[in-house]
Amino acid sequence: MEVPDEALIYSTDARTENAAEGGTPELAADVMAALAKRGDKAVADGALTATARWLLREALQERQVGPASADAASRHFGFGGVVTSLAAFDSGQPEVWREALARIPKNVQINRFGVCASQTKQAFAVIFGTVTLDFEPIARFVDPGTTIRLRGEVDRRYTSAQVFLTKPDGTVEEHKMASRKLEYSAALTTPGKYKLEVMGEGSMGPVVISNIPVFVGVKEPPLTELVRKSSSPAEAEGRMLELLNQTRTANRLRPVESDGELRAIALAHSKDMADHDFVAHVSPTTGTPEDRLGRAKLLVGECAENIAAAPTPESAHDELMESPAHRSAMLGATYTHVGIGAVEHHDSVIATLLFCRRPDPTKLPRDAAQIEAALFALRAAKKLPRPAVDPIYRTAAQRGVEAYLRSSKPTVDVASTATIDAIRTEIGRLRTARPAAKVCTFFLDLTEVEQLERTAPLLAPGLAKFGVGAQLHTDDKGARLATVMVLEGACQ
Repeated sequence: MEVPDEALIYSTDARTENAAEGGTPELAADVMAALAKRGDKAVADGALTATARWLLREALQERQVGPASADAASRHFGFGGVVTSLAAFDSGQPEVWREALARIPKNVQINRFGVCASQTKQAFAVIFGTVTLDFEPIARFVDPGTTIRLRGEVDRRYTSAQVFLTKPDGTVEEHKMASRKLEYSAALTTPGKYKLEVMGEGSMGPVVISNIPVFVGVKEPPLTELVRKSSSPAEAEGRMLELLNQTRTANRLRPVESDGELRAIALAHSKDMADHDFVAHVSPTTGTPEDRLGRAKLLVGECAENIAAAPTPESAHDELMESPAHRSAMLGATYTHVGIGAVEHHDSVIATLLFCRRPDPTKLPRDAAQIEAALFALRAAKKLPRPAVDPIYRTAAQRGVEAYLRSSKPTVDVASTATIDAIRTEIGRLRTARPAAKVCTFFLDLTEVEQLERTAPLLAPGLAKFGVGAQLHTDDKGARLATVMVLEGACQ
């Protein structure tokens, strides 16, 4: 089984050369019909046909290939999208490729494919892929000092995009696009392998839609695949934690501890994805990772979520580490704990990794005065003007906190309504005025002072006056500081 030469460029256009060289028009027609029945309109892509030939060669030599390896192989042939599923099978097993298609989550659109047959027409391979962006061709091999340019646009299903560039030393540059347009350039000065990743931000959260290596002054490693035995979900969780902490230690980071409460949330999300046939951070039933954490009422600080679907824990780990956006969570220096939940799904494992920083309860602010001091220090560090504490806002914010803690069903709306009512009462009692159009309120259930740094209105240059109300409260998870803030001049 001969395999085409490597491509010299990446493209998001369907390659017409080699697209029909699979030698099996009947299978190609069956694949297109099955995709149309699924609701997908797909075309044969020469890059995926070449990948299918490589897959069939590996299968004929009895080497196991997983989706992550096939995805990496597709880059060798210049494919600019992502491989979603694959199948290699004998002539008496035509159901195998249909099962591979059925394993693709329903929220994933298939618009590219490649097929091929052995010379004897006794063995076949099928590759399914997705391209949801368009960019100008990008060279796979360049000389040091070359400026790489990414110009194009992501699909309409996304509202915006992010671009990540991983350098040979492992450092990552992140650039958020203002819209669906892609406009990015970078000088690749150091020899080595760079990774250029594009993520689309849509209704189901961020999605990796392209992740291509660029080789600067070096050769591409040969296409190889290690045969790995599958694991049970429990074994996969343990193995992924082991691999994660090995990688963190190698990068001079402290290991993260396994956390049972985080695992319960992660496992529930993995089961949700398997049961409802989707792979995404945002669930139609449970919402975002922040929603899931909020309902659990865990004492956590900064958090991040990774998800992977792969045949083995090793390939899942490799897949996450190959993605700059996911790699940043794997190597997040501030994270102290992780919950890993894995479930079987067809021939793969779906895993959710939920990273969090567990706060130190001894460092939790105890009252409004400490929050005020922390706000002054934060703005001073950012060289922002020092706002004034307003007694009316301070009184109103405290009444908002008290209403929240008294309520049988405490919500942000309860705190906000009580705060606004108190502002009006105080203004009437003191016969003074406040610019209502420039005043906003918000609620925080603080577990650590670092949450203030992630609250954008507190860093607004126009913040002129504010008031804080705060009160400690405890539950079976521990202590929190219910906090209401009233800000003048920080609202949009």
